[in-house]
Amino acid sequence: MEIRSVSADELPVLLALLSELDDEPPIPLDQGRQLFAQARQCGVYYMAWKEGVAVGAFYLLFYVTLIHAGQPQALVDSVVVARDRRREGIGRQLMTAALDLARRGGAGKLALSSNIKRADAHRFYDALGFRRHGVSFVVDLA
Repeated sequence: MEIRSVSADELPVLLALLSELDDEPPIPLDQGRQLFAQARQCGVYYMAWKEGVAVGAFYLLFYVTLIHAGQPQALVDSVVVARDRRREGIGRQLMTAALDLARRGGAGKLALSSNIKRADAHRFYDALGFRRHGVSFVVDLA
């Protein structure tokens, strides 16, 4: 399996894959192009390919705070494995790649957020060595 950053030409494939995360229709390609360009200012989308087929993806971003001695921090988001390829170890390989990229980028920690109803995902992250830390709060602004 190859995990590499997503090019603009691969955006339609990424959008289709990301739509499986929450079973939503993919966003329109024109809007996706604009958002992809914005996302690239903060981080990088990565996609996993197996035998020429996209099987998973994640978004990795780095940020700096004025605490923790100024050490960069990393956040992984939009982790998805193609519905028909789940339970094949692809998610583990995606997260291993994200952890490695975060380490090589000098991050002091890699954080993620997961919907409370995704119990299987939580067990998966626990098994990878992530620890539950803090509480996540959201406010819908729309």
